Amino acid sequence: MAPKGPAAPAWPRDRREDPGSLERLIRRGTAIIQRPDTHWVFRLRLRRMLFSAVLLAPASHGGLGLDRAGALGLRPDRMSELRQGIGIAEDPSACPACATWSWLDVIGTNSGWSHGSVRALGHRRDE
Repeated sequence: MAPKGPAAPAWPRDRREDPGSLERLIRRGTAIIQRPDTHWVFRLRLRRMLFSAVLLAPASHGGLGLDRAGALGLRPDRMSELRQGIGIAEDPSACPACATWSWLDVIGTNSGWSHGSVRALGHRRDE
């Protein structure tokens, strides 16, 4: 659900006027994901966090500007409708769309997998 009140109500108030805040967050998270010494569970959690940031960030930052209820209630069909609104950056390490697809790749492929398979997926770094 799109917010009815202020734009991106779940995005930190002090970051709403900073249009580069989402890309900086994604860049920092991606750098940690790409490090070979990052634990696989932490790598998966970072991917999920960056996806959540894209859902909550204002559209002017490349996000979807959803409120918390909208983000929590998001279903695949609604995500398909919203995906064209996700920002694209020239630098893949700071790209909201890339961060989104990185997480969707994880949740789309791990359904019904064994712990070992999910762990192997978590060890994978983005290309």
